[in-house]
Amino acid sequence: MDMNGPALTGGIWTPCAAPATEIKLGGNTIPGVLNCAVPEGRHPLIVMSHGSAGSFLSHHDTAAALADAGFVVAAINHVGDNAQDRSRQGYLSIFSTRPREIRRVIDYMTTAWPQQARVDAAKIGAFGFSRGAYTVLVLAGAKPDFQAGLAVCQDAPTLPMCRDIASGKIPQQPYVQDARIKAVVIADPLNAFPGNALQAVKIPVQLWASELGGDGVTLAGVEAVRLGLGQVEGGGQDQSQDRDKKQSQDQSQDQTQDQSQDKDQGRGHAPNYQVVAGAGHFAFLAPCPPDQAQADICQDAPGFDRRQFHQAWNARMAAFFKAHISDTVIPPTPTPANR
Repeated sequence: MDMNGPALTGGIWTPCAAPATEIKLGGNTIPGVLNCAVPEGRHPLIVMSHGSAGSFLSHHDTAAALADAGFVVAAINHVGDNAQDRSRQGYLSIFSTRPREIRRVIDYMTTAWPQQARVDAAKIGAFGFSRGAYTVLVLAGAKPDFQAGLAVCQDAPTLPMCRDIASGKIPQQPYVQDARIKAVVIADPLNAFPGNALQAVKIPVQLWASELGGDGVTLAGVEAVRLGLGQVEGGGQDQSQDRDKKQSQDQSQDQTQDQSQDKDQGRGHAPNYQVVAGAGHFAFLAPCPPDQAQADICQDAPGFDRRQFHQAWNARMAAFFKAHISDTVIPPTPTPANR
């Protein structure tokens, strides 16, 4: 994708006027139009970061929904931590390289992509799931601290990163904020942010939690992220209402429980927070085709409809990004050729 690191593989979704057909990518089939012409004007950009051992297709339905809402969306496979290559999945270094790879994606989309003129570099948002949510929080200004350990190490203490944490061998790695990102949506974040590690996050955040958790992520861990994001200078916490743990799915058409108004946020404001009732950790992944329904990542709790949830979730995410990075499409500057 560029010359500043290992080659990156990914996909780009754009607004498209043509009706969707089927695109085959390896063993996956997704709806879309290959190489569709991007409409005139400059469009907001959303970059996506998948979870551990995921891929740029992990959230393909969400990417498509955002593109249909007017965004250009770019997603990649994180090097050494994706479905085809897990060689660095268990190493602490992955937590430094992941954010840098997303920075490279933004660089590429705004300076080198053949259709960069269709991207509004002043209107950029980011979405991340699990480790991808960690990645996005770092780019938003969070400063991770691995001294306190990671939840995954309770179940897998022999992972290289867990052994390093236990022995105090935590390398000093650069974690750099990317001020180009103006708003983020995160789902079930891996929590490596104790104490005041999140207080430098000043941009709007929409935070989603699965009620049931899984894969090393717990609701308590996500709630801790919520509290960290709600801190103000001086140690205050957010004032959002406690969620009603007894609220059932059928009491909410979109299967979510709102914790705060979708409004302008900065340092000292609680994130826009939703707990998805009845959802496990993998409910945030794209709904699975029938031939993959038995895979662990495709299993949902009885009564939970992933496809129905995603319709509401994708719409809520698009609305949040529109509110905070604007869905205004800037028309091209007139020239003698197109005036």
